[in-house]
Amino acid sequence: MPRPRPPPQPRPSCLPRARARRRSSSGGGRSRLSAPPRRAPAGAT
Repeated sequence: MPRPRPPPQPRPSCLPRARARRRSSSGGGRSRLSAPPRRAPAGAT
């Protein structure tokens, strides 16, 4: 007898990351703080 699937639990750690990636393409500010911009060199900031 297969066990019933548990209710989908919200993952706060995954949601912000997915949103940050989408915002980064349109110019997100938070993505720059968490990860350095790829276009600009790390020494510039």
